[in-house]
Amino acid sequence: WRYKMNSCVIDIGGHDGSDTLFYLSQGYYVYTIEANPDLCKQIENSIPKGYRDMCEVHNLGINEPGIPSLDFYVSNISQFSSFKKDYASKLPHWREDYTKDNIIKEVLKIKTTSLDEFIDDYVTKEIEYIKIDVDGSNLSAGRRLKKNIHAVKYLSIEVGDWDSHEFLYSDYGFKKFYVSDQEKVKGIKNATNACGKVFEYEFSHGSSGLWGVDIDNWLPPGPELISSFSISPWKDLHCSR
Repeated sequence: WRYKMNSCVIDIGGHDGSDTLFYLSQGYYVYTIEANPDLCKQIENSIPKGYRDMCEVHNLGINEPGIPSLDFYVSNISQFSSFKKDYASKLPHWREDYTKDNIIKEVLKIKTTSLDEFIDDYVTKEIEYIKIDVDGSNLSAGRRLKKNIHAVKYLSIEVGDWDSHEFLYSDYGFKKFYVSDQEKVKGIKNATNACGKVFEYEFSHGSSGLWGVDIDNWLPPGPELISSFSISPWKDLHCSR
């Protein structure tokens, strides 16, 4: 079942490549988008030879249509690199274990595109899932999907409070949601591959983790879903049709 020919995952914010590798292991073709060129090289080098024809790594940022490039602020702590200068240069309140050495070491001009434009230009397969984890810009990236949103079966996005995310059901038409505590993702878990078979996979710290059919306890919009946003300061919101 090496991969499901016509299904793909779009990994927006490839970071160290751990999520991309998981989606490849599931048997999906993966389009990985990462703004940091050094991390793009790291991802490409981490893909096993047997999977290299199943993945495209794109050094791009996701932005509004018509903006060809933006300044990208590279932090010496790579996961805090961002198109937002303040995010790349300040110690986040929820990670007090980091030192004050979180500084901008470089500013790069990175090509940008809208998510709809990316799909139109590059994606030739049925979109099973889109993961969005782009430090400092998750909501703006999530809102860049207009024309193609109804072709997406599952979506996950790193979130803060619920108040900013009503568009996911009011505009995008998702009906079921689940809030994942990302502090609990690490470890060996059962996952379902593209052909519906279950296998064991070991997730590293920082991985987005399970998605789609492997998510339990979906909730409709309402008080129970809103209260679940208090589980952790570090969380992903999963969306399903």
